[in-house]
Amino acid sequence: MEESEETENTMVVVEDTPMVAQSDVAKQPAKHLMEVDLTSNIYDKNLDKADADVQLQTTYMCTLPGFLRILQVLMSVGALICVTSTSFNGDSYLLLPAAWRFRVFVFTSVVSILIAFLLLVIHASTISRMMAIDWLSLEIVISGVMTLLYLISTAMVGSAFREFSGKNKVWTDRSILLAGMIIGFICFGLYGLHVTTLLRRRRKHGLFRHQSLQLERTGSVIS
Repeated sequence: MEESEETENTMVVVEDTPMVAQSDVAKQPAKHLMEVDLTSNIYDKNLDKADADVQLQTTYMCTLPGFLRILQVLMSVGALICVTSTSFNGDSYLLLPAAWRFRVFVFTSVVSILIAFLLLVIHASTISRMMAIDWLSLEIVISGVMTLLYLISTAMVGSAFREFSGKNKVWTDRSILLAGMIIGFICFGLYGLHVTTLLRRRRKHGLFRHQSLQLERTGSVIS
């Protein structure tokens, strides 16, 4: 009876976790639960060479974090294309006195594309399980920084647009630049939503680890 109760408490299904990782978590005894990292991807120090081969985990793309990562890549590409495709009275926007504001936005978009795509590849494969890294904390920091960068850089482009729209010269492809700013704010929202999602998962994992320690020390969980 005690053995079945312990099995029931340890078989916890983690939200937004690929099925492979969930089954691995369920098979871990209570004394090994601390080896599960905060992204629910298990790092095994004793992986065989055959098991250490990189394999795809396409189920990650069907989770909310995976879907947000895909949108971040696509929207960042769209924002970059829109902003760099515009010009001011036929001249490059980089010739404006406020060109540095556009450079900040371009920098933010490029960094977003590279980081979001890299993290997508890592979590859509077994790479994340081969590295002893607190992926959840790392992603919270990265997404938080990108949220702030997109808010600042998009607001800077908007201020430059407003400043030079009153001049005698006009923006070429004005609608494209406006679309780029809108997409920039969408990226800000996507990263903000991602941070919120990751913080909720961190809270759930903290509760899970606390209950696991209670189970290991006392043999029961106090709710």
